[in-house]
Amino acid sequence: MNKKLFIYLLILLSITSMNIYSQEKPIFNITGVDASGFPLVKSYFIAKNGNLNEDYYKAPQDIANPSEFSLSENGISKDITSLKLKCQEIKGELPIHIALVVDASTSMFLPWNGETRADILKRAVNEFIDSVKFVNGTSMHIVPFAGNKIDASVWKDWNYTAQDAKEDFKFYRELQGRTDFNTPMFKEPNGRNVLEIFKSRPINERKAVVFLTDGAHDNTNGNNPFMKDFIIEELQKRGIEFYSITFAADDYASVNDLQQISHATGGVYFNAYSEEDLRDTYKQITDGFKSTSVCWLEWLSQLECEKATERNVEATFTRTKYSPIVRDFTYTPPADKAVAEITRDKDVLYFDNNGKTTQNI
Repeated sequence: MNKKLFIYLLILLSITSMNIYSQEKPIFNITGVDASGFPLVKSYFIAKNGNLNEDYYKAPQDIANPSEFSLSENGISKDITSLKLKCQEIKGELPIHIALVVDASTSMFLPWNGETRADILKRAVNEFIDSVKFVNGTSMHIVPFAGNKIDASVWKDWNYTAQDAKEDFKFYRELQGRTDFNTPMFKEPNGRNVLEIFKSRPINERKAVVFLTDGAHDNTNGNNPFMKDFIIEELQKRGIEFYSITFAADDYASVNDLQQISHATGGVYFNAYSEEDLRDTYKQITDGFKSTSVCWLEWLSQLECEKATERNVEATFTRTKYSPIVRDFTYTPPADKAVAEITRDKDVLYFDNNGKTTQNI
C-alpha cells in the first residue's frame, strides 16, 4: 500500500472514531433566559442524545424537582424549593437563526476531483438552504471568510426566505488571505462576524453556527492562535450552538478544537470527504433543527432590597454513565419587578406565622 495513502487512512479512521465517540455524549445547551415574569424565571434549553440526535424531552412535560437537573442562582440552590422542568408543543416549528460560515480561502477553489471544492459546496449549500423551513421568523446569514477581513462585496444581511439566502450565496467567491477561524467568529474589524450579527437576533430563540472549512486554522507565524476557549465562552453565554464540518480537508490539525467547540455548545462535529458525505451532513444538521417542542427550566428567584442586579446562574444536566454537563449564564431582572415593595394604607403592619400580612391601628 502507498505510504501516503496508509497515513491518510489512519488519520481518517482516527477522526471517524473521535467523531462517533463525541456524538455519543449527551448535549445540553441554554438557548435563552426569560425574566419578564420575575420573580418567576425561565431558562430555555436543548438537551439531546448526541448519538441519535434526538430530544431527551418532548412535550408535554411538567416535572417538579427534576432528578436530572440541578440549578443554583448566586450560589443558592433551587433544586428542592422551586425548580421545575416544563415542555410544551407549539404550532409549526420553532424559529432558528443560522450563521452559515463557509471557508472562501484559495484551497477551496483549486482543482479537486475534476472540479473544485467550492463547486461542490455551492450545490450542497443550496440544497441545505432549501431544507431549512423559513417559518416563524427563522433567518439565515451567509458568512464567507478568509484572511483578516471579510470583503464588503460578499457581506450581506439576515435572510428570511430560502430564495433570498440563495441570492446572497451567489456572492460567494474566493477571498484573499490565510485560513483564519478567528476572523468570522469574532475578530473581523468591521463587525462582519458571528458574535456581532447575533446581537440582533431575539435572545430567547434558537441560534446556531454551521461552520465549514477544508483545512486548519493558520497560525504559521505563531502570533495568531485559534481562540477556542474564548469562542466557547462567548457562544455559551449567548446560547449559540456550533456545528462544524471539515470537507475534503488537506489538514486536520484543528479537528480537536472544532470538536471541543461543537460539543461544549450543544452542536456536533462532522467530517465529509465526498459530495454525498457533505449533502448528508447538512441534512443531519437540518434534521436536528426541526423541533415542535420547546423546553425550559423555571424557578422562583429572590427580590432585591434596593435595585436590580445581575444574577449568576449555574445549571447542571446529569445523565447516567456520563459526566455532568454544567452551563453558566447570567441575567438581570426587570428593574420595575426586581425590588420588593409593600403596599399599605396603615402605619403599622403585622405578619402572622403563616406569612400573611395583617394591619392594625
